[in-house]
Amino acid sequence: MSATDVRRNDASGTPSRNIDLKLEVVVIPVADVDRAKEFYGRLGWRLDRTPPGIVQFTPPGSGCSVQFGPTLTAAAPGS
Repeated sequence: MSATDVRRNDASGTPSRNIDLKLEVVVIPVADVDRAKEFYGRLGWRLDRTPPGIVQFTPPGSGCSVQFGPTLTAAAPGS
Protein backbone atom coordinates (compact mmCIF):
# COMPACT_ATOMS: atom_id res chain seq x y z
CA MET A 1 0.00 0.00 0.00
CA SER A 2 1.21 3.50 -0.71
CA ALA A 3 1.02 6.32 1.82
CA THR A 4 -2.18 7.66 0.24
CA ASP A 5 -4.17 4.45 -0.26
CA VAL A 6 -7.78 4.66 0.85
CA ARG A 7 -8.74 2.34 3.68
CA ARG A 8 -12.07 1.48 5.29
CA ASN A 9 -10.91 0.71 8.80
CA ASP A 10 -13.15 2.85 10.94
CA ALA A 11 -16.47 1.67 12.36
CA SER A 12 -18.58 3.94 10.12
CA GLY A 13 -17.10 2.54 6.91
CA THR A 14 -16.03 6.04 5.89
CA PRO A 15 -12.82 6.00 3.86
CA SER A 16 -9.77 7.19 5.77
CA ARG A 17 -6.32 7.97 4.42
CA ASN A 18 -2.98 6.86 5.76
CA ILE A 19 -0.71 9.86 5.22
CA ASP A 20 3.05 9.48 5.47
CA LEU A 21 4.19 12.32 7.74
CA LYS A 22 7.78 13.20 8.51
CA LEU A 23 9.19 15.63 11.05
CA GLU A 24 11.57 17.96 9.19
CA VAL A 25 12.50 20.72 11.63
CA VAL A 26 12.20 21.55 15.33
CA VAL A 27 12.50 25.17 16.47
CA ILE A 28 14.44 25.43 19.72
CA PRO A 29 14.23 28.59 21.85
CA VAL A 30 17.74 29.55 23.00
CA ALA A 31 19.06 32.42 25.11
CA ASP A 32 22.46 32.66 23.37
CA VAL A 33 22.57 31.87 19.64
CA ASP A 34 26.38 31.83 19.44
CA ARG A 35 26.66 29.43 22.37
CA ALA A 36 24.02 27.15 20.82
CA LYS A 37 25.91 27.20 17.49
CA GLU A 38 29.08 26.17 19.27
CA PHE A 39 27.27 23.38 21.13
CA TYR A 40 25.69 21.77 18.04
CA GLY A 41 28.90 22.24 16.05
CA ARG A 42 30.86 20.34 18.73
CA LEU A 43 28.35 17.49 18.42
CA GLY A 44 29.41 17.13 14.78
CA TRP A 45 26.07 18.26 13.38
CA ARG A 46 26.08 19.89 9.92
CA LEU A 47 25.50 23.65 9.81
CA ASP A 48 23.04 24.19 6.95
CA ARG A 49 22.74 27.25 4.72
CA THR A 50 19.74 29.34 5.75
CA PRO A 51 18.37 32.85 5.36
CA PRO A 52 19.79 35.52 7.71
CA GLY A 53 18.50 35.24 11.28
CA ILE A 54 18.02 31.46 11.15
CA VAL A 55 20.58 28.90 12.30
CA GLN A 56 19.91 25.29 11.30
CA PHE A 57 21.85 22.16 12.24
CA THR A 58 21.20 18.61 11.04
CA PRO A 59 22.53 15.53 12.84
CA PRO A 60 24.47 13.03 10.70
CA GLY A 61 22.09 10.72 8.83
CA SER A 62 18.98 12.52 10.06
CA GLY A 63 16.02 13.76 8.05
CA CYS A 64 15.17 16.25 10.82
CA SER A 65 16.99 19.46 11.72
CA VAL A 66 16.91 21.92 14.60
CA GLN A 67 16.53 25.66 14.03
CA PHE A 68 17.12 28.57 16.33
CA GLY A 69 17.61 32.28 16.00
CA PRO A 70 17.07 35.52 17.83
CA THR A 71 13.51 36.05 16.55
CA LEU A 72 12.26 32.59 15.50
CA THR A 73 10.00 32.01 18.48
CA ALA A 74 8.52 33.86 21.42
CA ALA A 75 8.92 30.76 23.62
CA ALA A 76 11.14 31.09 26.67
CA PRO A 77 14.68 29.73 26.23
CA GLY A 78 14.93 26.15 27.45
CA SER A 79 11.16 25.59 27.34
